[in-house]
Amino acid sequence: MSQISRLKDAEISNGNLINADDIDVELNQLINESNTQDTRLIALESGNLSIDGVKTFLKAPKLDKIDARTPNAGLTLEAVTLKGGSIEIAARTAVASINTASNEVITTVSHGLVSGAAIQFITDNTLPSPLSVGTTYYARVISSVNFTVHLTQADAQNAQNVIDITTVGSGAHAVLCDPATPSNGQIWYNRAESKLKARRNGVTRSVLLTGDAAGTPKGAIRGPVIEWVSASSVKIPAGFLCRDADDSQDVVFDSDRILSITTTGVNGLDSGSEAQDTWYYVWAIADSSNTNAPAGILSASNTSPTMPSGYDRKRLLPLAIRNDSASNLLKFSIGEGWPQRPVIYYDLGETYQTGSGFTMGETNILNAGVATAWTSVSGASYIPPVSRAALFHCLNQTTSATAGYFSIRPGSSSSNGAALHLGWPSDQIRRIAVNGSQQVEYKRNAGAGLLCLDVSGFIVTEVL
Repeated sequence: MSQISRLKDAEISNGNLINADDIDVELNQLINESNTQDTRLIALESGNLSIDGVKTFLKAPKLDKIDARTPNAGLTLEAVTLKGGSIEIAARTAVASINTASNEVITTVSHGLVSGAAIQFITDNTLPSPLSVGTTYYARVISSVNFTVHLTQADAQNAQNVIDITTVGSGAHAVLCDPATPSNGQIWYNRAESKLKARRNGVTRSVLLTGDAAGTPKGAIRGPVIEWVSASSVKIPAGFLCRDADDSQDVVFDSDRILSITTTGVNGLDSGSEAQDTWYYVWAIADSSNTNAPAGILSASNTSPTMPSGYDRKRLLPLAIRNDSASNLLKFSIGEGWPQRPVIYYDLGETYQTGSGFTMGETNILNAGVATAWTSVSGASYIPPVSRAALFHCLNQTTSATAGYFSIRPGSSSSNGAALHLGWPSDQIRRIAVNGSQQVEYKRNAGAGLLCLDVSGFIVTEVL
């Protein structure tokens, strides 16, 4: 056993690791000893872990017979255990007691959790009912050593639907999570999040090993654009991917998801029924336990959608869609800028006639304007609250031989920037900033012109 015991305080490397040809004899001796032997092999209390050494050590033929036993009381540092032929570095905090009256878990030392943190439990006997080994739960912090347990992250963060713990179980229990106070250089495996993590320069990050696929960048949205399908539905196409709003999980669509505004729940409205002349926002949703497939919902809220049962991850996508007075979704297409600041075009067509009283397309917000003082015009029916810039079809016509010209600027304030000037005649599409109420202002400076404005599209500027 001399070579096995050396692992406790020695640096693991090719130079002092047990020879792979001799290790079988040593493992047999360890396995055949009494149950008092600490088979967790907490090997890194004072040593370092060498990648080459790990590779050599894993050549041993009987690692699958070594398993973790009793969790150490109050252990907040990482421990190395051998299990199933691999090395697991687990951070755990021992449970001191269970308060079944308040449904609180009390730890022996500071747990270091934040509300919404993913956790799992282990035990050397029986967990408190109804908790189970291998299930990911979410903690709601009560104090530095007390927390309640919830099935979803949203429930934990909103302090609702606390799991009713009816027994204290038997044996020693521990919580698997990030270390309460990780130090720079520490590496551990967070089983509840299924991530290898490390602390560096005061920041905890996920770790990629050599040969791993590159991780999805923070805040990423990529893949094909969302499509208008019909007057009642849109599509999140196969191949679309995004990070959730908490940047904790990839939401990957391996097949098309058709979101219908006429249904409620997964791939439909988040709640209630469709309202007329209303802005709706597209959300990607996911299940942190991966029990339910990624999906989408439509919501009138761009901050707090109602999440369907079984889903606890979400991401607001850079798109807003509008239905009209007949409850039909306005037809759109997504152009340049996707997905950072996409331009959303209306595919409605425009018809107009020249002369006095002329009219323009379906998205007309000003018909034959003649005001000679700054006058506000609202584009809120076709420009959503998540936009501060829109594409306007500007038509300046006159019935007089006296040429006229107009000025247009962001609305409701004389300090809202430089104006765009439209001479006569003018028929063009221009990008113009709008204020927080989706307004512009216009005035006729001279002549007898008539101004018409249609909203041809908008730029999503307020969705990250």
